[in-house]
Amino acid sequence: MGKQKRFILLVDDEQNILNVLKRELRQWAEKYALEIHTAPSAQIGLEILKERGSDTVIVVSDLNMPEMKGSDFLLEVKKLYPVIVSILLTANSETKKIAKAADAGIFGLMSKPWDCDCLVAELQNAFDFGESRRQNNLYLKTTEEELKWAGAFQKAILKPSLPPSTKMEIRMSYCPVPALYCEDDYYDVIFLETDRYLFLIGDVAGHGVKPAFVTGILDYQECTFRYSNAEHSHPFIVSNGKASELPVSGSAIGFTNSSAYPEQLRTLFYGDVIVLYTDGLMDIDPEGGRPAVKLSPILEQLQYGADYHRKIIDSALAVSGASAFTDDVAIVTARI
Repeated sequence: MGKQKRFILLVDDEQNILNVLKRELRQWAEKYALEIHTAPSAQIGLEILKERGSDTVIVVSDLNMPEMKGSDFLLEVKKLYPVIVSILLTANSETKKIAKAADAGIFGLMSKPWDCDCLVAELQNAFDFGESRRQNNLYLKTTEEELKWAGAFQKAILKPSLPPSTKMEIRMSYCPVPALYCEDDYYDVIFLETDRYLFLIGDVAGHGVKPAFVTGILDYQECTFRYSNAEHSHPFIVSNGKASELPVSGSAIGFTNSSAYPEQLRTLFYGDVIVLYTDGLMDIDPEGGRPAVKLSPILEQLQYGADYHRKIIDSALAVSGASAFTDDVAIVTARI
């Protein structure tokens, strides 16, 4: 299969100008297997681009043309074909028209009459810029496709499931950032043996590769909750309307070769709610200057029910004044 053709489009209402441009650029264009096309007006140029816009790499346009000025033409080219690199030719210094061309994102501005070497050099710079942008777009597209596959694989192998229990109510919720394909939160509840459950929740510190985790073992027979923390957001136990933070903590996983993680034990009572969550719930748009949300007042104001997680999420957004989260949010609760 032959290599796909690519084009340069020259637009000028003076045919002699088009002839000179084509002649002076022919050798350079052949070097890169570029085919030169010409148009005597902006309208005809747009008609040519309807067929070949996706394969056109550079458009060179005169500024002053009847019917449609070069500045208006290049604005239209930018809107329809944003990857095309544009160069403007002008014989005068009409500020308003040139300013409009600048809004079209022109790459270069050449004066008439031009120096042939300068013209070729300008086209070379435009071509190199366009190639770099195309390679970046291709890289981003490839990366996006890989992230889609990674996200699908991640969801397939890390999909949590609620273990059955008649003695406590376990809930899990996840609110991913829509723009991200791979989730950076992990959460699960694992049945160990009769009346014993392992709770796990983790986040990726700083959107990097080193996660932080909270692990807890809930023993229903002993009515206890044993937990440790690898520099994760501190969980809470809500008992009789009072939210108690569980402050034990150790170093994040992955920062040292060996770490010791202290454990603490809490006695549980009927109606107590254990709340585990990732920091996206509290750190909403930190770069925008919003302070971290304090979770304990929210938990102390809410009544437990089927919409408990939704109430927590809505309250955190309301307190922060934000309309959406800027990081993934995972919530795991267990009510005795």
